[in-house]
Amino acid sequence: KIIPSLPFIGLLALTFSRASSLAFLVGLIYLFFTKIKIKLLLLFVLLGVTVYLIPKPSGEGVNLLRTFSIYSRLGSWQQGLILFSQKPVIGWGYNTLRGVDNSRFQIDNSFIYLLSTTGIIGFLSFTYLLRKLYKSTKNEGIKILIISLLIHSLFNNSLFYIWILAMFWVALGIGQKKIKEYKQV
Repeated sequence: KIIPSLPFIGLLALTFSRASSLAFLVGLIYLFFTKIKIKLLLLFVLLGVTVYLIPKPSGEGVNLLRTFSIYSRLGSWQQGLILFSQKPVIGWGYNTLRGVDNSRFQIDNSFIYLLSTTGIIGFLSFTYLLRKLYKSTKNEGIKILIISLLIHSLFNNSLFYIWILAMFWVALGIGQKKIKEYKQV
């Protein structure tokens, strides 16, 4: 629905988040190819026009062509991959990166974070679980949620923020419940 989406497009534009806009775009592309509705292109064009026309206060945070955050993320990913290479099988342990180098350490990619903290065993187990849940879900909205969140997780550790994680598993649980109800009929 286009009209109910307008406030959310405005809010998305106000975040000046390239990762969120990309996740939104990938979700629209998925929906476009599964539903093939031209109206969906209108949402993407509307987001682009809104981002272009929205007043931008001064500062680097609203500059969509900024490079500081790109280089910062690349450095974070590199450090995460170095940590993974040091303990590739079982990782450093989930949520234990604060103790590494006696500093507050953060990895801006959920997948690299998962690799460095749980190793290849945890990473493969988690991706296997996500793949099974995605394939078993019939609800297109939940599939778009999974795809968009996974795309956003490439640029932030958003997959492991507690509120996003809770919403994600509740949505997947609702999708699985509906599958069980359908199979019982």
